[in-house]
Amino acid sequence: MGVINYPLVQGEVETIAAVASGLNLGRCGDGEAKIACGQGYSREPGGDKIAEEMRAFIRTPNEGCIVGIPQINDDSPKLDTWLRNAGRFMRLVDPLSTYYSAFVSRPDSAPWIRTQAFLESVHALWRGKLAIVVCERKGSMHAAVRMTAAKARHIECPTHEAYSVIDDLEREIATARPQIAVLSAGPTATLLANRLAKHQIHAIDMGSAGKFLMEYEGC
Repeated sequence: MGVINYPLVQGEVETIAAVASGLNLGRCGDGEAKIACGQGYSREPGGDKIAEEMRAFIRTPNEGCIVGIPQINDDSPKLDTWLRNAGRFMRLVDPLSTYYSAFVSRPDSAPWIRTQAFLESVHALWRGKLAIVVCERKGSMHAAVRMTAAKARHIECPTHEAYSVIDDLEREIATARPQIAVLSAGPTATLLANRLAKHQIHAIDMGSAGKFLMEYEGC
C-alpha cells in the first residue's frame, strides 16, 4: 500500500550494510516524530530545543549520519499503525531524499529480520571492538553488545528525560573515542548518533533491541 510522496526507504539489510560501511544511524519512530512536531511522549517531554534539533536531523542530518524512518510495507503486522503515522512523517521528511529503515531493531514491525543471518550482520558491527553502550541501568542492550564486543563499557542514561543530559553523554563518548557507540536512549539516542558523526565516532541507535539481539546464537 503506497503513500503518495512518501520518500524512498531502504530495507533493513541495506540499512545495516550502510552502517557497516561506516555511517551512523539515527532512528525516528512515532515518539521522535511527535517530538519533532513539538509534542512529547511518555519518556521525553516536548520542548522547543529538542523539537528543533529533531526536525533539523530528519531533513538535513550531519555528514556521515543516515536517518531511519518507518517503512510502509504491506507485509508488516503493524502496517495500520504506520499508515496512521505516515501523515506526521510526511510533514517532516524531504520526499526527494532517500531514507533508511527505522525497523533494524523492530522485529515487531519487520518480523523478517528475526534470522540468525540478520543478527550476525548487526553483531558484526561491534564484534571484537571496543564499544560504548549508552542505555539505562541494567539495560539489556549492554548485555547484548557484551556477547561479541571485545569490551563494552556502559554509560548509564536516565529512563526519562535523557535529553537533559545529552551534552554530557556526547562529551563523555567523544572523550573516550570508542570504536563504536551503541545507543539505546529513545529520542536522545537518535540525536546523539547524529552529533557523534561530527566527532567522527561511529554510532548506531539500536533502540530497545537488546533482548532481540540476545537471540543471536553465533557467539
